[in-house]
Amino acid sequence: MSNLVCHDFQEMVWKLSISECRLLLDALQRRLAADAHFYDKFLEGRFAEGLACPHCCSTGVVRNGHAANGAQRYFCKDCRKSFTATTGTIFARTVSPNTWRDYLLCMLDGLSLRKSAKRCGIALSTSFLMRHRVLDAVRKARAGLKLHGIVEIDELFFDLSFKGNHHRNFTLPRETHHRGSLSSQRGNSLHKVCVISARARNGDAVLTVSNLGNASKADVVDAFDGVVQAGSTLCSDGTLIYEKLAHEDHLTLERLYGKERVRGIFHIQNLNSLHSSLRGFLRPFRGVSTKYLPNYLTWHVSMGGSGVDVDEQLRRTRSECLAYGTSCGVRALPDRAPVPITSTRQKDCLDEVFKTMRIKAALSRRKLKHPKRQAPAIDKEVLKDVPF
Repeated sequence: MSNLVCHDFQEMVWKLSISECRLLLDALQRRLAADAHFYDKFLEGRFAEGLACPHCCSTGVVRNGHAANGAQRYFCKDCRKSFTATTGTIFARTVSPNTWRDYLLCMLDGLSLRKSAKRCGIALSTSFLMRHRVLDAVRKARAGLKLHGIVEIDELFFDLSFKGNHHRNFTLPRETHHRGSLSSQRGNSLHKVCVISARARNGDAVLTVSNLGNASKADVVDAFDGVVQAGSTLCSDGTLIYEKLAHEDHLTLERLYGKERVRGIFHIQNLNSLHSSLRGFLRPFRGVSTKYLPNYLTWHVSMGGSGVDVDEQLRRTRSECLAYGTSCGVRALPDRAPVPITSTRQKDCLDEVFKTMRIKAALSRRKLKHPKRQAPAIDKEVLKDVPF
């Protein structure tokens, strides 16, 4: 903390009354106690129901000395592997475990990587790894979420981004974009990532990265097969791509035609509000990589709510990270698929899709360089005898 900030803080404290100073000291003590016990509470809950191996779930576990940081090590007699209380969780191989509480608070505030790293006093690379460890665990916790009742469904499109893939084993599947050309002029809709989103009236929502370009009926089934409970009602706009999903999952489809926005109790205004808040949430990040787009969608849906108490959100996130853990590591992140789509129509032929993208982008650039010639001007002398 700089001398100027310390001086301003001292001036502010001197202006407080005795009762206000006591309240400030109590708040600081509670904060320090929460930071100190956040990691201890996690360790107490890890093996609350008995020791079990995180690798094979066996109970044949014995103590096996201590790790370099003093943590108790255990040994599994069945799979012959050793582990600690943090193995397979977000706290694995963590130097400063008490930093996690501050970092989770930064995520609840929606801060960027650099702002979170500055507030927690960690490196930028460490901030990136901690973020995706948490989001991986939260995404696993929400993997089996089912929607029921009146479910609003619609598509949302984002620009295809290959940020975070520029390593020696990656080849950009298209030519680089240049200034002066809009995204709509860079070929076709394949440059857009289609996110199919659904939201129930109780607030539960599921957002899935489906395909590149416009979605088809098969893409919708691949993304949402079994997500909506049978007997529920799907409410969509006038598109026909949700008919197959409604028929196979025994759902009732209510379509809003044309400019019709509300028909009785059927509308998609709640989902439109979610889309608007999602775009506002992603705007400060200035373009999210398509590789990590599922994690950011999970972040906004699960940790972006404003009506839940902060302590309750911390407790829920900690329990999700405890129950589901994470497989996120420094070496595992670059190996993820650059386009994590669920469409079986495109997943097996992404190379052909990228080839089509390159061809259409080249044609689009050619049209930009050589626009259509304007029609020749009409000679007024020719038309002077025309009777109108």
